[in-house]
Amino acid sequence: MTPSMDFLIGYHCAPVIRAIKVANLIAFPKTSLSQVCQQVKAYNHYFNKAGLHFYVLCSCPKQRLVLVYRRRELAALLGQASISSFLESYGYKAEGVDQALRQLRKRVTENQEFPHEIGIFLGYPLLDVQSFIRQKGKGSCLCGEWKAYTNQSLAAWKFYCYRICRQYCYRQLVAGKSLESLVIKAA
Repeated sequence: MTPSMDFLIGYHCAPVIRAIKVANLIAFPKTSLSQVCQQVKAYNHYFNKAGLHFYVLCSCPKQRLVLVYRRRELAALLGQASISSFLESYGYKAEGVDQALRQLRKRVTENQEFPHEIGIFLGYPLLDVQSFIRQKGKGSCLCGEWKAYTNQSLAAWKFYCYRICRQYCYRQLVAGKSLESLVIKAA
Protein backbone atom coordinates (compact mmCIF):
# COMPACT_ATOMS: atom_id res chain seq x y z
CA MET A 1 0.00 0.00 0.00
CA THR A 2 1.31 3.43 -0.82
CA PRO A 3 1.65 5.98 1.98
CA SER A 4 0.17 8.83 -0.10
CA MET A 5 -2.99 6.86 -0.92
CA ASP A 6 -3.17 5.66 2.68
CA PHE A 7 -3.05 9.28 3.82
CA LEU A 8 -5.72 10.44 1.34
CA ILE A 9 -8.05 7.61 2.28
CA GLY A 10 -7.28 7.96 5.99
CA TYR A 11 -8.25 11.62 5.89
CA HIS A 12 -11.08 11.84 3.34
CA CYS A 13 -12.70 8.55 4.34
CA ALA A 14 -12.05 8.82 8.08
CA PRO A 15 -15.72 8.52 9.08
CA VAL A 16 -15.98 5.27 7.12
CA ILE A 17 -12.74 3.73 8.34
CA ARG A 18 -13.74 4.65 11.90
CA ALA A 19 -17.18 3.03 11.29
CA ILE A 20 -19.40 6.07 11.88
CA LYS A 21 -20.49 6.47 8.24
CA VAL A 22 -21.55 3.96 5.59
CA ALA A 23 -19.46 5.26 2.67
CA ASN A 24 -17.34 8.03 1.21
CA LEU A 25 -16.35 8.87 -2.32
CA ILE A 26 -12.78 9.85 -3.08
CA ALA A 27 -11.31 11.12 -6.35
CA PHE A 28 -7.78 10.31 -7.39
CA PRO A 29 -6.14 12.54 -10.01
CA LYS A 30 -5.24 11.43 -13.52
CA THR A 31 -1.55 11.21 -12.56
CA SER A 32 -2.28 8.25 -10.29
CA LEU A 33 -4.69 6.36 -12.57
CA SER A 34 -2.50 3.33 -13.20
CA GLN A 35 -1.78 2.86 -9.53
CA VAL A 36 -5.36 3.17 -8.23
CA CYS A 37 -6.72 -0.15 -9.50
CA GLN A 38 -3.75 -2.05 -8.08
CA GLN A 39 -4.17 -0.29 -4.75
CA VAL A 40 -7.91 -0.96 -4.65
CA LYS A 41 -7.17 -4.67 -5.10
CA ALA A 42 -4.57 -4.57 -2.31
CA TYR A 43 -6.90 -2.63 0.00
CA ASN A 44 -9.73 -5.09 -0.61
CA HIS A 45 -7.43 -8.02 0.06
CA TYR A 46 -6.28 -6.48 3.31
CA PHE A 47 -9.37 -4.68 4.62
CA ASN A 48 -12.40 -6.73 3.49
CA LYS A 49 -12.05 -8.97 6.54
CA ALA A 50 -12.41 -5.81 8.68
CA GLY A 51 -15.65 -4.93 6.85
CA LEU A 52 -14.11 -2.15 4.74
CA HIS A 53 -14.46 -2.34 0.95
CA PHE A 54 -13.16 -0.33 -2.01
CA TYR A 55 -14.90 -0.05 -5.37
CA VAL A 56 -13.73 1.82 -8.48
CA LEU A 57 -16.85 3.66 -9.49
CA CYS A 58 -15.45 5.56 -12.45
CA SER A 59 -12.27 5.42 -14.49
CA CYS A 60 -12.72 8.71 -16.25
CA PRO A 61 -9.95 10.33 -18.33
CA LYS A 62 -9.39 12.98 -15.65
CA GLN A 63 -9.79 10.93 -12.47
CA ARG A 64 -10.79 7.71 -10.78
CA LEU A 65 -13.66 7.80 -8.32
CA VAL A 66 -13.41 5.19 -5.58
CA LEU A 67 -16.24 4.35 -3.22
CA VAL A 68 -14.97 3.31 0.21
CA TYR A 69 -17.78 1.60 2.08
CA ARG A 70 -18.91 -0.66 4.89
CA ARG A 71 -20.51 -3.61 3.11
CA ARG A 72 -22.86 -4.84 5.85
CA GLU A 73 -24.09 -1.34 6.64
CA LEU A 74 -24.60 -0.51 2.96
CA ALA A 75 -26.55 -3.74 2.47
CA ALA A 76 -28.80 -2.85 5.41
CA LEU A 77 -29.32 0.67 4.08
CA LEU A 78 -30.14 -0.49 0.55
CA GLY A 79 -32.50 -3.10 1.98
CA GLN A 80 -34.76 -0.51 3.62
CA ALA A 81 -38.12 -0.41 1.83
CA SER A 82 -38.14 3.37 1.32
CA ILE A 83 -34.57 3.39 -0.02
CA SER A 84 -35.18 0.38 -2.26
CA SER A 85 -38.32 1.97 -3.67
CA PHE A 86 -36.52 5.27 -4.31
CA LEU A 87 -33.64 3.54 -6.11
CA GLU A 88 -36.04 1.41 -8.16
CA SER A 89 -37.46 4.67 -9.55
CA TYR A 90 -33.97 5.23 -11.03
CA GLY A 91 -33.76 1.74 -12.51
CA TYR A 92 -31.98 -0.09 -9.68
CA LYS A 93 -33.07 -3.61 -8.90
CA ALA A 94 -33.13 -4.85 -5.31
CA GLU A 95 -30.54 -7.57 -5.88
CA GLY A 96 -27.87 -6.74 -3.29
CA VAL A 97 -24.87 -4.50 -2.87
CA ASP A 98 -22.82 -5.80 -5.80
CA GLN A 99 -25.63 -5.34 -8.31
CA ALA A 100 -26.48 -1.89 -6.93
CA LEU A 101 -22.84 -0.80 -7.23
CA ARG A 102 -22.64 -2.06 -10.82
CA GLN A 103 -25.80 -0.10 -11.63
CA LEU A 104 -24.42 3.01 -9.93
CA ARG A 105 -21.15 2.64 -11.89
CA LYS A 106 -23.15 2.39 -15.10
CA ARG A 107 -25.14 5.53 -14.24
CA VAL A 108 -21.97 7.45 -13.34
CA THR A 109 -20.19 6.52 -16.57
CA GLU A 110 -23.06 6.59 -19.06
CA ASN A 111 -25.18 9.58 -17.99
CA GLN A 112 -24.70 13.17 -19.05
CA GLU A 113 -25.68 14.31 -15.55
CA PHE A 114 -24.09 13.02 -12.38
CA PRO A 115 -26.52 10.60 -10.68
CA HIS A 116 -27.45 12.42 -7.48
CA GLU A 117 -29.02 9.29 -6.01
CA ILE A 118 -25.42 8.50 -5.08
CA GLY A 119 -26.24 10.38 -1.88
CA ILE A 120 -28.14 7.29 -0.73
CA PHE A 121 -25.00 5.16 -1.12
CA LEU A 122 -23.09 7.75 0.91
CA GLY A 123 -25.60 7.51 3.75
CA TYR A 124 -27.29 10.86 3.25
CA PRO A 125 -30.90 11.02 4.48
CA LEU A 126 -33.44 9.98 1.86
CA LEU A 127 -35.52 13.16 2.25
CA ASP A 128 -32.42 15.30 1.73
CA VAL A 129 -31.42 13.37 -1.40
CA GLN A 130 -34.95 13.65 -2.78
CA SER A 131 -35.09 17.38 -1.97
CA PHE A 132 -31.67 17.99 -3.53
CA ILE A 133 -32.79 16.30 -6.76
CA ARG A 134 -36.19 18.00 -6.82
CA GLN A 135 -34.81 21.48 -6.00
CA LYS A 136 -31.68 21.08 -8.15
CA GLY A 137 -29.41 21.73 -5.17
CA LYS A 138 -31.04 25.02 -4.19
CA GLY A 139 -32.80 26.03 -0.98
CA SER A 140 -31.04 23.83 1.56
CA CYS A 141 -31.12 24.86 5.20
CA LEU A 142 -27.56 23.65 5.91
CA CYS A 143 -24.58 22.70 3.78
CA GLY A 144 -21.75 20.45 4.95
CA GLU A 145 -21.14 16.83 4.00
CA TRP A 146 -24.34 17.14 1.98
CA LYS A 147 -27.05 19.75 1.49
CA ALA A 148 -29.55 19.25 4.29
CA TYR A 149 -33.17 20.15 3.71
CA THR A 150 -34.65 18.39 6.73
CA ASN A 151 -33.57 17.84 10.33
CA GLN A 152 -30.97 20.57 10.46
CA SER A 153 -29.86 19.72 14.01
CA LEU A 154 -29.14 16.07 13.16
CA ALA A 155 -27.25 17.09 10.02
CA ALA A 156 -25.20 19.64 11.99
CA TRP A 157 -24.34 16.98 14.58
CA LYS A 158 -23.22 14.53 11.89
CA PHE A 159 -21.15 17.19 10.13
CA TYR A 160 -19.45 17.94 13.45
CA CYS A 161 -18.77 14.24 14.16
CA TYR A 162 -17.30 13.70 10.70
CA ARG A 163 -15.08 16.79 11.03
CA ILE A 164 -13.76 15.66 14.44
CA CYS A 165 -13.16 12.17 13.06
CA ARG A 166 -11.15 13.56 10.14
CA GLN A 167 -9.10 15.75 12.45
CA TYR A 168 -8.34 12.75 14.67
CA CYS A 169 -7.27 10.56 11.75
CA TYR A 170 -5.21 13.38 10.26
CA ARG A 171 -3.32 13.86 13.54
CA GLN A 172 -2.73 10.12 13.84
CA LEU A 173 -1.43 9.82 10.28
CA VAL A 174 0.86 12.84 10.66
CA ALA A 175 2.19 11.27 13.87
CA GLY A 176 3.15 8.19 11.83
CA LYS A 177 0.26 5.84 12.54
CA SER A 178 -0.68 3.48 9.73
CA LEU A 179 -4.00 3.40 7.94
CA GLU A 180 -4.42 -0.16 9.22
CA SER A 181 -4.21 1.03 12.81
CA LEU A 182 -7.11 3.47 12.25
CA VAL A 183 -9.57 1.00 10.72
CA ILE A 184 -12.31 -0.11 13.09
CA LYS A 185 -13.01 -3.77 12.43
CA ALA A 186 -16.58 -4.91 11.78
CA ALA A 187 -18.29 -6.46 14.78
